[in-house]
Amino acid sequence: MMSIKYPLADLDGSIVWAQDLAASGDRPTTLRCVGCDEPVLLRSGTRNQPHFAHRAPGDCSATETALHRAAIRVLAEGVVVAARSQRQFPFPVSCSFCDASRSGDLARDPGSTADLDRVLSNGIRPDILIRGSDGEPRLIIEVVVTHAPEQNALDEYDAFDLPVIVVYPTWSALESMRTSLDELAQLQTSAGSSRVELVSRCYFPRHIESDEGAVRACTTCSAPARLVTLEVAEGPCWSNTCSKHIRVLDVNARYGDERVLIAAGAEELKGTFEVAKTLGVRLRFRTSKMAGASYFFNVCECGAPTGDNFAYGGFGDEHYEPSTHDPVKRYIICAQGHWVLLSTRAWAPGVTLQRAGSAVGLIGDASGLFDENNAAGVDEDEFFQFTRVDPADISKIARRITFGR
Repeated sequence: MMSIKYPLADLDGSIVWAQDLAASGDRPTTLRCVGCDEPVLLRSGTRNQPHFAHRAPGDCSATETALHRAAIRVLAEGVVVAARSQRQFPFPVSCSFCDASRSGDLARDPGSTADLDRVLSNGIRPDILIRGSDGEPRLIIEVVVTHAPEQNALDEYDAFDLPVIVVYPTWSALESMRTSLDELAQLQTSAGSSRVELVSRCYFPRHIESDEGAVRACTTCSAPARLVTLEVAEGPCWSNTCSKHIRVLDVNARYGDERVLIAAGAEELKGTFEVAKTLGVRLRFRTSKMAGASYFFNVCECGAPTGDNFAYGGFGDEHYEPSTHDPVKRYIICAQGHWVLLSTRAWAPGVTLQRAGSAVGLIGDASGLFDENNAAGVDEDEFFQFTRVDPADISKIARRITFGR
């Protein structure tokens, strides 16, 4: 068994990198392995990349422990040094439910400090606890080589309302982890993929937690109610003679583990017209003899009916983008038309968004918004009595209804 070629080692309590040490010409004699704490030597030459190796014939018996300890020390040092130098330490933040991502900054507080393997509470010892300049815990970093964090630890972090970042390192990824976590997910090795995950609660404003997604009773009238988020998306007018971009209303709800766009008519979303106006969205109400139902549709400044029925647009040939300039509004809405505003939150700078991948309720009262049983889906063979539709078909259907072709 050959000695492991480590890119870093411990020198009197500090991390040193083989590449840096080789370039300096220094050859200290007190280098030790970050895993087993045994002596190591710097190896460098014209044929091999600089690295640290155990003294022959010794081999490290703590390879997984070494990677775990090394990653912890690299991250902790990197965050603190970046904070003191007033540099960013970027890390990716994403949520598959929200279809949202951005780059966060672990070093945004210049007075940040890092606790390594210290008890937070109830015997729980996070790998890294980042504290702010006020000394208060700000976030947790767990480094996973073999075992994921225990659920009781995650519950403890949740009780402190601390974001939890889980890092899966590889030896080849350590160098990039000195200054950032953004590159971590892009590095592939034969030993596996390095990656980073945000496993705590999501802080994107459009997020609806699983316990928030169920149908409930309205606090005003006891009618069936549901939590939704209201956003704006922007895209081109349908008219061939208009070059304007218009604003359409996106109403998001949670059906199980899925975020969907709601496109119900006035029967299900009473009060929508008034709320849409607060977001600068133009809606009109019409009755379609072909569809045999009444519904809202979007209107451009030029007066042309635009976008798919009710809160749609951009699921067919047109490309509609969620607006990052408009805030997200969270409402509790009920079947009787009560809208209770819970919060209005802006998007963080640099966020990247996608619209929901599926939609429910093309027109009329077919969405099942206030019916927990219907939310799971109904017979899709009934043309206008289905719950879920293929987003790629929505624009074609809506054009046929709106323009009579």
